[in-house]
Amino acid sequence: MTIYPELVGKNVIQLPSITDERLMELHSKITTIVKEGMPGSEYSSFHILRLYTLEELRTRNFLTNLENDSDVEDTKRLHIHRGYHENYLAEFDCLHTIKEGCSKFVPTVAEVLAQMPDSVTEEADGFIIVQYPKTIEEFTAQKEFIINGYHSSKVRTYARKNKP
Repeated sequence: MTIYPELVGKNVIQLPSITDERLMELHSKITTIVKEGMPGSEYSSFHILRLYTLEELRTRNFLTNLENDSDVEDTKRLHIHRGYHENYLAEFDCLHTIKEGCSKFVPTVAEVLAQMPDSVTEEADGFIIVQYPKTIEEFTAQKEFIINGYHSSKVRTYARKNKP
């Protein structure tokens, strides 16, 4: 990995902040969807995550531990995802803090909701991360973010086709 000494520690990029109240408001309205399985695999499955506590929203990697984090009742209703998928709203780039001593991609719901454009939060009912670094090559290709302590992802937002 190439280090650019003139940028190290300059914090050229900073994540937007979000209040606890706004975070809880958005989390109760906008569902987190996680796709499990290999990209392009017909064996992929989708999980609707349960509601997290405030601490979990800010600290928990929502891509792992799906067995405990899936909302079983919502995940059983896979037609919900189909409804989201057919009513795609927007995609946006999202940054995620690199956790100390961790080389894996570790996103939090708070990071996604804090960076979701205001124009999207009004319409969105769900989001899913559709692209993120999975290999060391993909991580190091993000050097402009890594030197500032971040990984990058692509987030897709959805609205339910037939809202209740």
